[in-house]
Amino acid sequence: GTFLKAIRKLMPDSEIREKLVTSVFRRCCKEGLVGEMVLREMKALSSPDFYQSLLEEIDTKLGIPPKSFSANVVERDYDWRE
Repeated sequence: GTFLKAIRKLMPDSEIREKLVTSVFRRCCKEGLVGEMVLREMKALSSPDFYQSLLEEIDTKLGIPPKSFSANVVERDYDWRE
């Protein structure tokens, strides 16, 4: 999620950025790291059509990725900056 945030803030919208985001998202899926932060950042840095195409690519139901895509996510209930 943090890497996606850096991409959003530091890279201009381009074909290279879209390819990088796709690659990062697929890697997160493969490694079970798709949590709320990854989905939030994906939505923030992608056009609605691009975001939807990635979700459709992983065959989601109601926009919820399969549990295996978030198997290794540790969600935090606190703000780490506090």
